[in-house]
Amino acid sequence: MNPKIFLSTPDLQKEIFVTTARTISPPFHTYFEKLQMLCRTPWQKIHSFEELHGLTFPLVKCFGHEKTMRNLENALQEIPGLEVVVIHDSVNPELYLAMITDSDATKGKALNRILAKEGRGKGERVIAAGDDRNDVSMLRVADVRIVMETAPSDVLAEADIIAESAGKMGILRALREAVGE
Repeated sequence: MNPKIFLSTPDLQKEIFVTTARTISPPFHTYFEKLQMLCRTPWQKIHSFEELHGLTFPLVKCFGHEKTMRNLENALQEIPGLEVVVIHDSVNPELYLAMITDSDATKGKALNRILAKEGRGKGERVIAAGDDRNDVSMLRVADVRIVMETAPSDVLAEADIIAESAGKMGILRALREAVGE
């Protein structure tokens, strides 16, 4: 199965869907329709990557079945300067996303930059919450780590506090616990 690719420009003014498949199966067609409804701008059809010349894409999302995304992750891990994390797809739980960014564009590095600029007051703690593998770097920077109970087991292992699902308002209870209420 060929991975499907979704690209966004830095200003989020252009979102582009790319597939190398000649035909798209009915389940994927339905999935793509759902994705397109969630986008800020209409998708643009391109015939060649040459049409993208001059554009920059700080985030590339490839989506497909887990085995395909894991194979892609393994192949791309060997390229210096890339960060590749495979997460569950929130639109279709049977699919996965390979999130590809520059290695400096992780949530953990962003949090470190904020802390370096803003500093911490005496007795202040950093609380971070996450629900998938793209949150692990941020959780590792935080003093208190909240992880949603629906997270993969390797992410749950990072938790100081495990929050119940969003439907049960779990994050609110977890935040109260984190601040000592």
